[in-house]
Amino acid sequence: MKSLGSVYNWLFCCKKRSLAKICLFFHPIPQSIGFKNKQILSQSPFFSRRTTKCKQTLFFFIKFILRYRLRLLYSVLMGVILAASSVALFSLSGWFISASAFAGLSAVSALRFDYFLPAANIRLLALIRILSRHGERVINHDFTFRILTTLRVWFYQQLIPLSPGRLMTSQSGELLNQMVSDINTLDQLYLNVMNPFLIALLIMIGIPIFIAYFNVSLAWYAASAMLIAYLVLPWISIRYGFPAGKNHQSTMSQLRLTIVDALQNSADLYLFFSTKKRNAWITSAHNACLQVEARLATLKGWVMALSQLFSGITVFGIIYFGTTFVQTHAITGAQLAMIVFLIIAAFEKIALFPLSCLSLGKSTSAA
Repeated sequence: MKSLGSVYNWLFCCKKRSLAKICLFFHPIPQSIGFKNKQILSQSPFFSRRTTKCKQTLFFFIKFILRYRLRLLYSVLMGVILAASSVALFSLSGWFISASAFAGLSAVSALRFDYFLPAANIRLLALIRILSRHGERVINHDFTFRILTTLRVWFYQQLIPLSPGRLMTSQSGELLNQMVSDINTLDQLYLNVMNPFLIALLIMIGIPIFIAYFNVSLAWYAASAMLIAYLVLPWISIRYGFPAGKNHQSTMSQLRLTIVDALQNSADLYLFFSTKKRNAWITSAHNACLQVEARLATLKGWVMALSQLFSGITVFGIIYFGTTFVQTHAITGAQLAMIVFLIIAAFEKIALFPLSCLSLGKSTSAA
């Protein structure tokens, strides 16, 4: 390992920085072996600060989640059942309406059409959706509160052994922010990031398999479109939302610090006629927080718009290629309508994951 570090140092000294970056990418080295050029090391994708911080946050949070494995399994199971029942209900309703319309074109097909079984299945899926949504809310809230309890207990266990001298080095507003805001933000990491990631992944795998039962070509097209959306949209959210999320957490912390300091020193501020300065500080911190929130809202709107764009392009392709298969009697018109509604419902679930990635910067900063 030391010889490898010497090679990287030699590459850096010989101005072979690009070659050193490539070597670091394919053969990363630990930071403890004496690699002198921290600039190259920090540019490696394995040792970038953002990647390292995200890994530390996830590992820190997973350590607490794994204490409740059974509840985690129940939560994921209820989320999958809810997503599957919602998608199935939407697609089956589309098929039922389309099939009823096609059956009404002639008296013979209208008499042969059985609408009792699809109607019963729609009612069954609606009941499953209601029960699964209620069960998911109950289990997720119980799971979240247990994680919140564990995090707060852990925080006080780390806080109590500290001497009063070390606590005096931190401002009271900073401690308040860590006790309230940071823990609440980190507590929502599972519901905001991990749960949508798992549900979107399962939807992306299950929907093409179901479509392949009717037509393999449409299944490949749908799988490709959903895979692109599953990779591109979260990347955009993390690329532009990660700094905004960190800034939001820091500006909120600064706003709390400013308000707490102003309240604690209100007597001195009144005595020395500095209330206008205090109000100006609070207003400045509040405006900075509003600017970051406006940026996050703009990013959320763009991500939702891109998700709708991906969904529309995919639906257009399904209809365009599907009409050819309908003309060749490979699938029926009602089945094509079902696939279209299935894609629309699937993209609604997949779109939750890119939106949840916008809060990753908040969670990382809170950790």
